[in-house]
Amino acid sequence: MTIDFSTTWHVGIVVDDLDRAIERSRNDMDLAWTSVLHRDVTITRGGREETSAVRWAASCAQAPQWEMIEAATGIWSTTDNDGHALHHLAYWSDDLDADAASLEAAGYTREAHGTDEEGRIRFVYLISPEGVRIELGAAWSKPAWDEWVAGGGYAVQF
Repeated sequence: MTIDFSTTWHVGIVVDDLDRAIERSRNDMDLAWTSVLHRDVTITRGGREETSAVRWAASCAQAPQWEMIEAATGIWSTTDNDGHALHHLAYWSDDLDADAASLEAAGYTREAHGTDEEGRIRFVYLISPEGVRIELGAAWSKPAWDEWVAGGGYAVQF
């Protein structure tokens, strides 16, 4: 397996109002944030494609960063998460297919995946036997994430 579970990439949190949550964390915790991304994100879940308009940002702190996602339809809704704000724990993977298959063999359930504009899988969501969602992110997209949390743009298109 190519995942280092001792190094969390980010923690994904669903919030009702992204702008308010960012402002509060700036004031209360002195966190700096990336630009807010607003994109239509298509995932494949249960063999069906679902598209949601998603807004999100990440903290510019040292890893693990916070990723705040404004509640949206589908997988990013609080309804699909039993009202919980914690959405996922994220880890980089050098081989998404092999790592996801290893976790599935260990009892995890593949929930969904998303692709980039070229059709490459860029992340996979899996649910642990205990109900914790993890995200495996394609390591090839890490430079785009690193540039974004350093104050630049986010180069991966989807």
